[in-house]
Amino acid sequence: MTIVARIASEQVRIGWLIVAMASLAVAGCGRKEVPPSPHPIVRPAPGEEPKQITPTRFMELSASSALFSIRAAELALERSSNAATRAAAQRVLLDQRGISSQLSFAGRRLSLLPPATLLPAHQDMLGQLASAGDFDATWRKQQALVLGQSLALHRSYAVRGGSQTLRQVSEMAAPLLQRDLDEISRLSS
Repeated sequence: MTIVARIASEQVRIGWLIVAMASLAVAGCGRKEVPPSPHPIVRPAPGEEPKQITPTRFMELSASSALFSIRAAELALERSSNAATRAAAQRVLLDQRGISSQLSFAGRRLSLLPPATLLPAHQDMLGQLASAGDFDATWRKQQALVLGQSLALHRSYAVRGGSQTLRQVSEMAAPLLQRDLDEISRLSS
């Protein structure tokens, strides 16, 4: 892909993130929480059983996952010399920053700000990544795990989450997470 095509692709992605943020802003103006939609846009993958999760727990898990992916992608951009890994890290970084921004925006609306710290498991993984001998393989493995868990969380919350505002974030995030997970899977094969 040429540099011009990459820049155009990034501009389109940023445009979509802006549209998603504006949509959430408009959707959130003056509205109160409503019951879950009987026809959600995002559904769990076949075989996945949606589980009820509180908005607070969802915010803790999703914010930590996004923060882990952001920090891991920043490490990948510093340490990896593999062009494909660096390109994937750049995409993950952009998408996770967008998801993190949406979580913050929704959290302000709900008086439920996302924590700015990693859960212990994510902190341990980041430490392992920082000291990894085979950085690229470790990064791909960890990203596949965390993105997969985050995707399952967002799919489930989009269907059965306790907050309409956060369900909208999940509906926006799930396709981005799926795309990033697919890209990581292609790198690993």
